[in-house]
Amino acid sequence: MFQANCASCHGGAKWTKSEIFHRDNPAAAAQNGAALDPGVTRLAPAPPVAAAPANEFFSFTCNTLTIKYLENVGTFDVTNPLEIRDNAAASTAFGKNGFNVPSLLSINYHAPYLHRGQAQTLEDVFPLHGLGPDGATFPPTTTIQTQLTATQRADLLRFLKSIDGTTPHFRSEGDVFRDTVRAQGTCPPPPATP
Repeated sequence: MFQANCASCHGGAKWTKSEIFHRDNPAAAAQNGAALDPGVTRLAPAPPVAAAPANEFFSFTCNTLTIKYLENVGTFDVTNPLEIRDNAAASTAFGKNGFNVPSLLSINYHAPYLHRGQAQTLEDVFPLHGLGPDGATFPPTTTIQTQLTATQRADLLRFLKSIDGTTPHFRSEGDVFRDTVRAQGTCPPPPATP
């Protein structure tokens, strides 16, 4: 059940797909006028504001593969005053487009959960964590709670509470991306646009 539903984001050696995959760290690029690494996509503020820079790294593309840095699980409520914005009148609040996937390593000991502590227990995550396309908007209509039976949720909860450094992990989207890029060789820069 975990492998089929959760491992693409919460798999990998550190129980997250979030890792550094490429030679240059995109967070360190584009400073002092330097260009971003080829393939890095940055989200533009919404609504577009000419004077404001794009505010979030969203994905990295190499050859024909793309890995998303941010995942939207439907927990960001744009009407909630707790969702702090950098400039409410002109820009998108950080988190509106998704969040970096957290590790599940020893997750039982790291409450509260989700980006602003909406879930006090792991059980509280289930009705809040969206799944698939219907889970990316607030409030999500497709969640762990709606997709799993009570028995499956109990099994998942036991498994989550057992994850530690000795638990064999599942492959994540990050693992697939990294291994495929390594097999292909280097990431060529995208062709210049005429």
